[in-house]
Amino acid sequence: MRRSYHNLTSHFNVWWNGDQSIKAGEEQLEQRIRNDYTQILRMYNYGTREDGLSLNENMDRAIQKGSVCVQKHSMKFNQRERVKWIDDSYLMMGIGHFYKHDYIAAKRTFDYVAAQYDYSNIKYSANLWLAKTYIETEQFTKAEALLQSLQVKLAETDDVPKDVVRSFDYVMADYYIATGKYPNAVPHLYNGMLLCKDRNLNTKALFVIGQIYYQQNDYRQASEVFGKVIRRNPEYELSFESKLYLAKAFNADEGGKEKLMKMFDKMLKDSKNTEYLDRIYFAMADVELKAGNRSAGEDYLKKSVAKATANRRQRANSSLLLANLLFDDENYIPSQAYYDTAMQSIDNTYPGYDSLLNRSAVLTELVQNLVIVQTQDSLLRLAGMDSVSRNAIIDKVIADYQAEQERLQKMEELKELNEMANADSKVDEVPATAPSQSRDWYFYNEQALAQGNTAFLKKWGRRELADNWRISDKQSISYLEGNGTDTAYDDSEQKESDGEDTEEKKEPEKSYTPTERGYYLKDLPFTEEQQTESNLNIAAALYNIGLIYMDKLNDYPRSLEAFGELDKRYPDNENEVKSWFAMHRIYENLKEQTKSDMYKYKIIDKYPDSDFAKIILDPDYFVKQAQNQNAVVGLYEQTYEAFNSKKWRTVKRNVSQAHEQYAGDTVYMDRFDFMNAVARGKTEKIDTLGWELYRLVKKYPNSQVRQRALDMIQLLNDRYHLNIDVSDLATGDEKPKKEYPYTYNPDCQHFVIIVADSKAVRLEPLKVRISDFNKKQFRMKKFVVKSLVFENRKNLVSIGNFDNETEAKEYITAMFFNDYIFGGLSETDYTVLYISTENYPIFYKNKNIDEYNEFLEAYTAKKK
Repeated sequence: MRRSYHNLTSHFNVWWNGDQSIKAGEEQLEQRIRNDYTQILRMYNYGTREDGLSLNENMDRAIQKGSVCVQKHSMKFNQRERVKWIDDSYLMMGIGHFYKHDYIAAKRTFDYVAAQYDYSNIKYSANLWLAKTYIETEQFTKAEALLQSLQVKLAETDDVPKDVVRSFDYVMADYYIATGKYPNAVPHLYNGMLLCKDRNLNTKALFVIGQIYYQQNDYRQASEVFGKVIRRNPEYELSFESKLYLAKAFNADEGGKEKLMKMFDKMLKDSKNTEYLDRIYFAMADVELKAGNRSAGEDYLKKSVAKATANRRQRANSSLLLANLLFDDENYIPSQAYYDTAMQSIDNTYPGYDSLLNRSAVLTELVQNLVIVQTQDSLLRLAGMDSVSRNAIIDKVIADYQAEQERLQKMEELKELNEMANADSKVDEVPATAPSQSRDWYFYNEQALAQGNTAFLKKWGRRELADNWRISDKQSISYLEGNGTDTAYDDSEQKESDGEDTEEKKEPEKSYTPTERGYYLKDLPFTEEQQTESNLNIAAALYNIGLIYMDKLNDYPRSLEAFGELDKRYPDNENEVKSWFAMHRIYENLKEQTKSDMYKYKIIDKYPDSDFAKIILDPDYFVKQAQNQNAVVGLYEQTYEAFNSKKWRTVKRNVSQAHEQYAGDTVYMDRFDFMNAVARGKTEKIDTLGWELYRLVKKYPNSQVRQRALDMIQLLNDRYHLNIDVSDLATGDEKPKKEYPYTYNPDCQHFVIIVADSKAVRLEPLKVRISDFNKKQFRMKKFVVKSLVFENRKNLVSIGNFDNETEAKEYITAMFFNDYIFGGLSETDYTVLYISTENYPIFYKNKNIDEYNEFLEAYTAKKK
């Protein structure tokens, strides 16, 4: 009777409730996780560590129920458990730990079940879950051994539970996918579809098969499989992705383009696909490009980039493909814009990131120089026009600007009218904040106030409470108010007042708006100095453009065009010999010897003493220079050896030789002088050492031995009172490292603390919400919630104790999964931190949140 009682109550009163919590958690996880369809899907996706934290409430309840079942209902006789739900409870506890991503506890539990209940067929279930744990923790050798053992048992016995039989092939396939052995997964996926009763899982398996065929470039079979997936009428996301894969697997030689494009046109019109338009356009571009319609493909890619607002990865993929196409067509300026867009959406984990970053940087540099040429040319052209023609062009720009502003204003007004209409329809739904206040008056209606404030901020931004608040730039209006009259811009020569000091009575420069001519005239180079500066900027930019085309893009025709324009427009420019030498080399590479020789002789005639002329006359010039450098290195090594051996006379002799033969060397001369200073200090007076070091530091401000010399001077000052002042030699380049009163120990116990504004945040309700949150999400932990006054207008709430920094950070992450704790509070009203028990007293004493945040940022960055 006792055994029957415990079997009955353990099943329906305890285990069943825990099992329901597991199922609820699985449903929650399924809704939360997002699959990355750019990769071959895993058969089982258990989400991230953060996803596991979100399941705490359900999984902790299951673990607790399993624990209660074991403690209250276990009955053992003759070393065997007589209540059949006890082993299931242990297994349930392991599954709960597994879903929480607490894999150490999960492994320990599954190991215990498999060993303790080896007489029961539950050991097979425990071993299957243990294999899953090994896969998730990337212990693939152990996972493979365990799965192979299970495979043998499946063939030898019929005692294996049905859920293990139905799941085994999918777990095996998941193992092969996780290890990148995709072809090995296909037979298990097909076999799993025959045994598993879960239609959704079987459809997913079929989709994964299609992905594997696609990855192996078997596009025909991939298309067939994805077509089968669509015909199974799966969940929307899987159907959508299958259609996109059909586009990827499209083969222009086999036809079917019209059918595909018709399908995509239909998808574009479906309101459910609004957030996926970027991906649909990308798929359409893929089809057009495979069909050889490059122009149409680029148009679809542009639409994909324009629609990719939330999906950063798709924006990157679309931008990069379009940028590469434009780059191949040598359309460098638009290509740079799309590379720049892509680089904003990826990080260094993206495949080929370094080469993409380099190409983007090269094109950015090119575009910057092209813009300089274009802008300065335009400014010079406008400055050289007569005032009538110039003003006509400026007036056209102003008219276009005003038209655009009017269009934007109309759109904003229409938007505000819609918002006001929506607000009016919702006013009656707002409960009164106090019975004595009438909601009919605007200022008693909190929602109307909030909506009005939002609308104001959208239109005007944050404005100071002051006169003329509508005008963000008060300078122009104050100028007008001060003079009493408006003044038109006059670009003619200014007349100087007789006998007046114009410098002392110079008025502040007037500010202009884009609707005034002065806004466009103020930057024009009217004076000779300004025009000279513009031309110097153009010349430098043309030289840079030529170099970029030549060295970084290998576009010789455009490089010659840039260098040729530089030579034509600015003879005798500062880069003339360099540009001539570049054109000499380019024509030489292009086998146009006549033109190459022309620039060669121009260099020899005009710049006979330059390195470029010497290279032309002696191709081994740099080789000889290198040999000379090697001689310097040899002498330096000999001197350094003598220095270490304290042969001071040899050191001084070698340094004297270095100054005579290699006076122009910039690499080793500071080191020679340092050794010479020490040698003279050893053989002469100690004062000589100090002043020689002082001269060295002044002569070589960027030397590698500089700091060592300064340290030695300081030591000499302290010991021999030389009084050598080096304060004027401090560069200030190296900022002293800030010292913090805290110690960084991530493995000790931690608190989570909330510092809240006492006027904006009610303390007791906050503590109640935290306690409720702990009971739901961390029922297995016994956290203590305390509060105290932090300073005049702030309270501090502490939650603890956590075993280490990681647990505290995970708790903070879980706090923000929903808005239960901080819902309705402004982010400016509270600060959430984690802090070690060692640092907590120091923090409470100093009460400096910014300093502690700096400390955390400094040490966590160092840890990374």
